[in-house]
Amino acid sequence: MKIAVVRGAFLNQFEMQNFVPMTKKHQITAFSSLKPINDQIGFSVIKLPSPMDLLNIIPAHQGRRITRGVLNRFFIDAHYLLGLEKKLQGFDIVHCAETYYHFAQQCLNAKKKKFVKKVVSTVWENTAFNNEGVWGRKKFKKRAIEEIDHFIAISQGAYKGLISEGCQKEKITIIPVGVDLEKFKVQSEKLKIKDKAKQITILFVGRLEEEKGVKEFLRVFKQITDSKQQKTIKLRIVGKGSLKSWIKRWIVNNQQENNITIEQHSYQEMPQIYQEADIFVLPSKKTKTWQEQFGMVLIEAMASSLPIITTRSGAIPEVVGDCGILVDEASVSQLSQALERLIKDKFLRTKLGKMGRARAEKYFDSQKIAKKIEKVYENLSCCFN
Repeated sequence: MKIAVVRGAFLNQFEMQNFVPMTKKHQITAFSSLKPINDQIGFSVIKLPSPMDLLNIIPAHQGRRITRGVLNRFFIDAHYLLGLEKKLQGFDIVHCAETYYHFAQQCLNAKKKKFVKKVVSTVWENTAFNNEGVWGRKKFKKRAIEEIDHFIAISQGAYKGLISEGCQKEKITIIPVGVDLEKFKVQSEKLKIKDKAKQITILFVGRLEEEKGVKEFLRVFKQITDSKQQKTIKLRIVGKGSLKSWIKRWIVNNQQENNITIEQHSYQEMPQIYQEADIFVLPSKKTKTWQEQFGMVLIEAMASSLPIITTRSGAIPEVVGDCGILVDEASVSQLSQALERLIKDKFLRTKLGKMGRARAEKYFDSQKIAKKIEKVYENLSCCFN
């Protein structure tokens, strides 16, 4: 089959690794904006101009947020790709995302013009009736639910959200996102041999925003380091976002320069970063318009055999299962207790790490996920006119 994967500015390696295995059998092309998150995805990419490209010339995160809001109100949704409909001509299946992105409407326009045969959409949004505050989006969503041929919900929350908004159950398949288990794997023998008896490295990977719980965890980390532990505790923060400057100031004001680092790495470098850690933490908390939709970093950590501390937020319990310590959102005391427990108990760290790897192999192997997505395509191909 000839398949188009449309992600606009959100095109990235972490999701596309679930499509790469299908390139051995099918012709797959991705469509992105001029400046996507990442364009080195393992198969060909066609870049088209988008209003989202304007955000790349605005340096401050707050400025970008304001500009995105203005663009959304002008375009209904700024994820529009200039000339996409014509570029899709001749594809059997076009696979977009969500129900409110503008490029999803463009994919449906291409189908209406008989440029493509079927439209599939992956849905991450797990809050029903969300994203309807902007004029026109409710209409976008209604059309998408009626006209998209099949939805892939990455979680039970996404599935329930689609049902609540009127989608037919038979049009939805729940398929999570997976990772390449050959890249994200258990620590190498060299790292295992390394003497880490007196040092524990804690890893946070994610957007540096309020909803990721970074502020709460910094308070926890300071409590732990101030308690004169025998072990040396280090925290590696990997990511970027509007809180980066605030975090840097906090580190200096609390004299944590020797204990905390803020880093940015390419996705190719991330498997090594996970292997160098001892504990993974993701203390997400919901807002009025968002709750953790999946948590890709959680399955990367599980695949890397890391013990996890996280929160009961959104899809997290569904993803982690019993392979981590789950605490209440924004609970500094519970986060602190969980961290102290894992720092002291090497056996528990090892046990949770092995359980996490086994869970990743069972549910989140990108090779297996690719086969499930391909099955959706094959079922739709039976209905080609």
